[in-house]
Amino acid sequence: MKKTIILLLILISFLIGFYFNKLANQKKINQAIEKKQRLEKENQVLQKEKVKINQESTELTLNKNKTLEKIVPSTVFFTYKTFYLTNNQYRIDIYLNGQTDGSADVADLVLNLSDNLTVVKIDQGTVFASYPRSLVDKNIITITGMTVVKNNNFQFGKLNILFVSLTLEKKPIAASTKTTVRLNHENSKVFLLGKSILDYQHSFSEINL
Repeated sequence: MKKTIILLLILISFLIGFYFNKLANQKKINQAIEKKQRLEKENQVLQKEKVKINQESTELTLNKNKTLEKIVPSTVFFTYKTFYLTNNQYRIDIYLNGQTDGSADVADLVLNLSDNLTVVKIDQGTVFASYPRSLVDKNIITITGMTVVKNNNFQFGKLNILFVSLTLEKKPIAASTKTTVRLNHENSKVFLLGKSILDYQHSFSEINL
């Protein structure tokens, strides 16, 4: 009788161990299946994203080509208007001019100020949708405007409108000293489709205040 009970307990212990081992194995199998299913779903999402990106890239290229077909390559030039404000302050509006149907990819306007001028304010114009750079380094001003992509369309620079507006303050100096804003011909550039299109001869060289 005692041996029978011991054997029965051993059998029960074995069955319990077998049962829990089976449960553990089944749990591992379920986890593996869930992981596989999750990876398959992630792969499907990834494939959809790749298709979407390819479609957007194709659409962007087509839109760019259509836009480029409408662009008429032509030279551009910088012009200006000056306004006396008050307290020895001046506003200079600088325009990027050219043919009505012309355009530009990117433009760098670099100006050299005489030592008696300080920059009060810089207001971006509307030639470009983006002006990523407006820097003042001592007596040098650098303004950069560039083309942007919006809704899969290229927004190139427009011409014959305001590029930038500068408010400058003039310090008292001797009457014989000139107060000037000079266009830096070496570093001022305008490009269209990788080609330099800035006409330096028709652009202003110096503004006297």
